Amino acid sequence: MSVAPTVNPQLRMVHVAAHSVVEMRSPLCCSDRMKAPKRLIPADQEYSIAEVAALLHVHPLTVHNWIRDGLLEARRYGPRIIRIRQSALDAMHERSA
Repeated sequence: MSVAPTVNPQLRMVHVAAHSVVEMRSPLCCSDRMKAPKRLIPADQEYSIAEVAALLHVHPLTVHNWIRDGLLEARRYGPRIIRIRQSALDAMHERSA
């Protein structure tokens, strides 16, 4: 059964079916021109300690030691969650070369 779409101009939404909503954008909308352009460069990738160890072919304890010794910058998001950015890996690689 097909449901005819209804348009709500205030919300700029199209109700296609009972459970799905699709956003509709006008190409000349003034609020879109005021926004900053979208970021073309993706955000810095973050890796876990296990992922870094697999990428560099070392043991995860080696990565922990690099972080402890200050050779590799890492961020702690909780008691057991540590993430290493791609830029930190690049910086460590440049220092060692």
